[in-house]
Amino acid sequence: MQLKPLLFLIFSILAGYYPQGQVRIPGVESHIEGFDPSVNQLNFLHSRFPQLNGKGITISIKEQKVDSGDIDFKGRFKSSSIASDFITTHASQMATLAAGAGNTSDFSKGAAWHAWISSSSFLNLMPDSDSYFQNGDISIQNHSYGTGIEPSYAEDAAAYDAQANRRRDLLHIFSAGNLGDQQNSSGKYKDLHFANISGSFKMSKNTLAVGAVDGNLNVAEKSSRGPAHDGRIKPELVAYGLDGSS
Repeated sequence: MQLKPLLFLIFSILAGYYPQGQVRIPGVESHIEGFDPSVNQLNFLHSRFPQLNGKGITISIKEQKVDSGDIDFKGRFKSSSIASDFITTHASQMATLAAGAGNTSDFSKGAAWHAWISSSSFLNLMPDSDSYFQNGDISIQNHSYGTGIEPSYAEDAAAYDAQANRRRDLLHIFSAGNLGDQQNSSGKYKDLHFANISGSFKMSKNTLAVGAVDGNLNVAEKSSRGPAHDGRIKPELVAYGLDGSS
């Protein structure tokens, strides 16, 4: 582990981000294969409303670092001091799904192919600072990672809700998780094959959690599902994703 992430983990423990010294290590939710934009009707949207292309919007990908030299979003990447030191395929795939230009193939054209892209590290499980979003003119942040089944409305969930209240122009989007075949081991939904959303921060009320469905719109087996710890519906949306809820 490089010095920067190591120092952050040490600082986070000392600062109380991890309850009782428990280190929560985020992990990406899936490796995307076989993206089909027709199932979610993205192709239809692009053909009927070409002006809805993301122009003027900046999307932040919070996990590892996006490959800024990728041909599908080269020239539309905003550098950030809080980005990870490590470039990963998964982060670049998330950026492609969100804002790929379609230069590589028809399957690399994202929903908002003219949008700008920024990157921040998921080693900080709390919300990024307001100044990061304001200075980068960022209105959407994607979180395709999880930390395990955590059925509680914890400090991180409250922090995301507070930021959403402060910044009404900002939307946080979380993957529901890929733990749909696992059981919740605590709380009122204990030992049931649901209520397995992968991370307490996804229990926030002013954000969106997105689950996965197959081509027939059936919930994918691996897709995590709610309800939230207090009975609220989770996820709020579903989309096609055979390989996971990223």
